[in-house]
Order: sequence, then C-alpha cells, then structure tokens
Amino acid sequence: MDWKRFNERVEALLRLNSSAVAVKMIKLDDPDPKGCGDPPQPMTLCQFITLARVHGAKLFATPDNVLCSIAQGVLGLDQLPDVAPRFAGGRTATIKAYNNIMEDIPKVALGTYRGAAIVQLSEAEFEPDVILFVSDPARMTRLLHATTFHTGERIQIRTAAEAGTCGEALAGCLVSRKPTIGFPCYGSRSYGLIADDELIFALPAHLAEPCLDGLEKTHARLNPYPIRKFLSPPPWPRVNFLLKKLTPEGEAELKKMKEAAGHIIEVAIPKLLGLKDEYAKKSGRTPDKVPVILKEGEENKEREVGADAPTRSDAILTFPRSGRRKSWTLTTA
Repeated sequence: MDWKRFNERVEALLRLNSSAVAVKMIKLDDPDPKGCGDPPQPMTLCQFITLARVHGAKLFATPDNVLCSIAQGVLGLDQLPDVAPRFAGGRTATIKAYNNIMEDIPKVALGTYRGAAIVQLSEAEFEPDVILFVSDPARMTRLLHATTFHTGERIQIRTAAEAGTCGEALAGCLVSRKPTIGFPCYGSRSYGLIADDELIFALPAHLAEPCLDGLEKTHARLNPYPIRKFLSPPPWPRVNFLLKKLTPEGEAELKKMKEAAGHIIEVAIPKLLGLKDEYAKKSGRTPDKVPVILKEGEENKEREVGADAPTRSDAILTFPRSGRRKSWTLTTA
C-alpha cells in the first residue's frame, strides 16, 4: 500500500483537522522501530497519539514509558492490574461494576507484543497494523460509509467510554481485525486532549485500500465532506431516495439522477458470468448468445468478458431481445 498516497487522498477527501496516526505493534523478537524514541517523560498512551497526530512526534511506546497500566494491560504489554478498587465509588457504583467493564473490554494476549511504534501516517517508514483517526462525528459518518461500501457489514460499536483510545479503539481493532469506533474515556479527553466533539476511528491496515475506494466513490456519487445540508424537506428529485413508494415519474427521475452521479453496482466476475448463464437458461438461449461486454482503454473499446477479466473495470451485460444494457463494476470478491 502506498501510505503517502492513501494519506493525501484521505486528508483531501475528509479535510482532516489533525493527522491520521499509524500504529505498528512490535513483537518480542522485532527490532526497535527506526526513528522512534521515548517521549520527554512517561505519558498515557492517549498522549502518545496526540503527540504524533498534532506535533508529528515519532514514538516507541513500551511498558517503561507508558504511564497508564490499563493501556499496558489491554495491549498485552504487561499484566493488567486490579484497578477496580481505585475507580469504584467514583466511576462506578461498585467494584463489581468496574470489573464488569474491564472484563468486557478488548484485550491483546499478554506477551504478544513488547511495544508500539506511533507516528503520523504521512511519516510512516513501516507497514502499520492500525490507522487511527481522531475527528468529529460527521467525518466518522464518511469513514463508516467508506468502510461499509463494499460489504455492507455494519460496524459493531461496544462501549463504556472506558480505555477509549487504548482499549476500545486500538485493542478492539487489533483483536477483531475490523474497523472500530472508540468513545474517549475521561483520561483521553483530560490528558490526551481529545476535544468534546471528537471520537476515535480505528482502521485495520489491511482494509485501507477498500476503505479508500469506498471513500472516493461515495464522495463522487453520494455526498462529499463537508456534508451538504438542507433546511427544508429534501428537494426533488433527491427525495426519491427516501419515499416509501415511487411513482413512475419518480422512478425515472431517480434513475437519471443516479446515472448522472455515476452510480454503478459492483459485482464479482464469477457472479456476473453466473448471471449470464442464468439469463441464457431462462431465455432459452445458449450462453454464447448472451455476451458480457467489457469496456477497455480510454477509447472504451469493447470485448467479451471471460473469467480472466481485470477487476475494477466497467462491464455491460447485453439482453439480446430488448437490446437493454445493464452496467456493473467488476470486483474480485
């Protein structure tokens, strides 16, 4: 992955108010991360993130310089101590209630890692494990649109606003290998300087490419950031996205609007070829009489699609009887 390009595009599309942060977990036998060092004094992990995203610091977080024992514990850097008696009566009504929170929080297995390299994504000289975004809920909406564009899988958010940066966001993403939203805890807001209107979005690095593709396409086809707002009921024809039942006129207007915005349904190559066979069977034709056409090159030259078709290409299934054409973008999934 070209992380500099990824960072440039995300910053341009979201107009981020602070830099995305790259986090690489360092295993027991890994060398120290190049160019990363200690903070001026031991700090909380959420302060490490802020020093990187705001000030451009390149840090190596270890049990020796991470002040917060909860962060050390949930990231598997050291044993998680019994902290419930410290917080019971203040944060929760009872010791049992605080223990319930800590038992449910995501945790990396103890001894998996010995530290974490933390830098601005634009400065990363390593392959990160997780990308962290600290921003407002409107930008979180765009990131959620991006990460659900290809699969439609809802992002599961499980929170008590406790250990919000280190546990809910970072450890949650490492353990699940899925995008996660963390609600900043008291420490994240008080010591990590996360603002009242900010949340934490954790993106697994292996999903960065489909996330960027989803961000680009929803930006172009749906709603860019800043999100357009309407002070009255949605105007015609945009209201057709929302109505329970559309009139024929509304259907036609919605179709034109989607075509103008470049809406294209994505479909896997095997599924597209399956659609071809299914249509051929229903229509009593042989599959070779139901061509699937692939557009190629700047001149959009057309050729028939086979199983070897390149992905991210525009393809058209032609229905012979009516001559109607339907368009998709090919994917590998």
